Amino acid sequence: MKKTLPHLPHIAKAIRPTVAETVKALHKLDQGIPLFSYRTVMNMAHPLYSGKISLDAAVATCARIKDAQGAKSNEEVARILHADAQKASYMCHPLKDRLFHIRHDLAIPVRPRLFFVKDGLVHIFWLQPWKLFDLTEEQHGIIASVIKNTFVVDDFENARLYMLDTSAPDKASERQPEVYGFDDLPILSYGQLKDVFDRFAAAYDIFIANRRPKPARHQEAVVSLQGELL
Repeated sequence: MKKTLPHLPHIAKAIRPTVAETVKALHKLDQGIPLFSYRTVMNMAHPLYSGKISLDAAVATCARIKDAQGAKSNEEVARILHADAQKASYMCHPLKDRLFHIRHDLAIPVRPRLFFVKDGLVHIFWLQPWKLFDLTEEQHGIIASVIKNTFVVDDFENARLYMLDTSAPDKASERQPEVYGFDDLPILSYGQLKDVFDRFAAAYDIFIANRRPKPARHQEAVVSLQGELL
């Protein structure tokens, strides 16, 4: 039976240099119970860029998030999205999720949310909403390479990446948004990407065989290795 894994950034962050380290990271991800998710603001990316909702409406939507830190963090990212959208003079379009297949029974959902055309070129939009989301060079390469292999094909074969990173240098600092393209990130070769996901698949099989019972309150968690989006 095919398993749809968590959102691409979570998989990338769980992949470590060895199978054993990756197994440990998968257990940690599976047992973790984050207090909030960025689902709200990620769902507002296209409406904000297309002008379908105002900043006031976006802020009001974020304010309805029950967790106070979740409401604050989602609002911070919504304000960054709105400010970035004000610089745009191009039309944007929603982009459906696609699956990146690791093997016949494992697939990662890839969710850019939207694309836009600027100066005749397609740009795949990607939001990085986490305030602290440190990645190794290989982990950055996994994200960029999977996006490229999944979406820069067919009619989009010359598409570029528009990754809006809303992170901060540290927990105490303000977010410092930056935009990155494929040229700014490491791109893994076919062989490198295969090695990465062979390592992940081996770790995933070990993880599943030794999966620990979840805490009772984990049933309400917003992320698990059953494919939910954080």
